[in-house]
Amino acid sequence: MSNFFESSAFLGVAVSLLSYALGSFLKKKFKTGIFNPLLISIVITIVFLLTCNIDYDTYNDGAKYLSWLLTPATVCLAIPLYQQIELLKKNHKAVLVGILSGVLTSLTTIMILAFIFKLSHKEYVTMLPKSITTAIGIGVSEELGGYVTITVAVIILTGVLGNILAEGICKLFKINHPIAKGIAIGTASHAIGTAKAMELGEIEGAMSSLSIAVSGILTVVGYSINDTIVVFDRIRENTKSRKKNETISEMVNRSVFETMGRTINSTITTLITIVLIYILGVSAIKEFALPLIVGILAGAYTSIFIASTFWASWKESDMKAKAAAAQERKAAKKNK
Repeated sequence: MSNFFESSAFLGVAVSLLSYALGSFLKKKFKTGIFNPLLISIVITIVFLLTCNIDYDTYNDGAKYLSWLLTPATVCLAIPLYQQIELLKKNHKAVLVGILSGVLTSLTTIMILAFIFKLSHKEYVTMLPKSITTAIGIGVSEELGGYVTITVAVIILTGVLGNILAEGICKLFKINHPIAKGIAIGTASHAIGTAKAMELGEIEGAMSSLSIAVSGILTVVGYSINDTIVVFDRIRENTKSRKKNETISEMVNRSVFETMGRTINSTITTLITIVLIYILGVSAIKEFALPLIVGILAGAYTSIFIASTFWASWKESDMKAKAAAAQERKAAKKNK
């Protein structure tokens, strides 16, 4: 079975989609939170891999294409927010205070738990992105030096628990206002919780989306930063292994080329989604999609051609200044 899996390019995708479809069927049939489609699909996939004796790397070779859709899916969450933009303007102070309170609560909770259980810095930063969506959390964990696979598991677990418990908790604490429910669910359990918020109502879904994709502008900025983080992370790795005869510019150029495939893949998959939204969407959504298209292209361009080039120029100038200062000190010692 493992050999068959290895020879099939998309069998991992098929297993993932079929298990999710089964989870969706169970959720509709029994109408209870415990049958969360994502949770069911995870359990089914794990059981399938263990039963067929297929290791994770073999499965991931066929399923990795699904991860390319994470960023486009995150971008799409901003659409219901844009449709409720007037409501957002009217209640912007309450919304911002609610999101800020939720974020601070999440960060403080992780800090306290890390102190109680004496977690290392690497373990602490692994848990830190638990309440942000996977597409952003992976980049944050990589940049801070955490265990990315554990971060993904924690994010999914947080989202699934939020999806299952959100409605009951809101009823328990008598949170009835749709804006309050949306902000609470989105801040605590990101995109998976937002799926539940959208089931509760349009306003809840829009406000929940705000917690993970505040607006088109922040989406573009975050996308550009994410690409830049990937490039600079590779530069950091290559700096440690740089050859003696290799210049800073050559090392930066090599790092950019090594990450070029990832940048192009993520940019193209995101653009496909946004272009379809622009072509097929109504006029209000087109006004939102066009700046995103321009911003994503500009973000990819700056990540590849501007940010890294600027850093290389600054680094080389700094090294030349240090070398000149060292020569001046040597000359001053000789004169003495």
